[in-house]
Amino acid sequence: MNWIKEIRAFYDKAEQFNLSPSCISLWHALMYQANKTGWISEFSVAVSTLELRSGLQRRTVYNARNTLKQHGFIDFRERSAGQTAMYMIHSQCIFDGTDIAQGLAQGIAQDVAQGIAQDVSPLINNTKPNQTKRDRDNGAPAPCPTAPSLSKQVIGYLNAKLNTKFNPANKANMACINARVKEGHSHDDFITVIDKKVQEWANDPKMMGYLRPQTLFGSKFEAYLNQPWGAGTRLSTTDQAILSRMADRQNAGWGQDDCPALINTNMIEGGNDEW
Repeated sequence: MNWIKEIRAFYDKAEQFNLSPSCISLWHALMYQANKTGWISEFSVAVSTLELRSGLQRRTVYNARNTLKQHGFIDFRERSAGQTAMYMIHSQCIFDGTDIAQGLAQGIAQDVAQGIAQDVSPLINNTKPNQTKRDRDNGAPAPCPTAPSLSKQVIGYLNAKLNTKFNPANKANMACINARVKEGHSHDDFITVIDKKVQEWANDPKMMGYLRPQTLFGSKFEAYLNQPWGAGTRLSTTDQAILSRMADRQNAGWGQDDCPALINTNMIEGGNDEW
């Protein structure tokens, strides 16, 4: 299941059915769980977990999931007492012959290109095939791959949560995400940080401007990831004034975009950290 395509298709249909914000929040919580379980056809999740991830009350969760089922977005079945319900996400994407043909063509082209690259690589580099392995055995660090597909998923999820248009191909956004990947962080870690900070900052006028990739995935990422759910972080009066002044300067030349300026800051928690 392609998360980005599903999000786009979901919002197209959500507008048709005039889905409530509660239904939209619950759908994202269920999609996160489906992704976490490896996109298996049917998965279980506790209502308390859905309450936490969607920010909804229990009764609202029940009402929202009934609405999602009625419109064909999900299905679920209750089980005996003491067992959590089972859920299924219905794909909203429409596939046709063109999609399949393009997918096959791309797959064949990639296989051919990889085969050619493997054949000519020793000749181009003029190195022995086992040179890289010997370098690693001698302590040379292995190159860390970039993660463009992860960037699309993470930025797509953030945009869906906030109704923003951050660009997953933006170099600054990619740099933040790749830096965290090199530290060993996973897709689930990014989603957790987004969920925690949206829960904490979305209703705070002073902090909601910092719900952006460079802040969320910057040097404070580890602290955000490990903070308790619902834990608040507070800035000193001096730090708030500094942040406001920098934001005003950035916003003065931001253009017609409604999103906050991307201030390159490493300081969100506490008043004694360096920028």
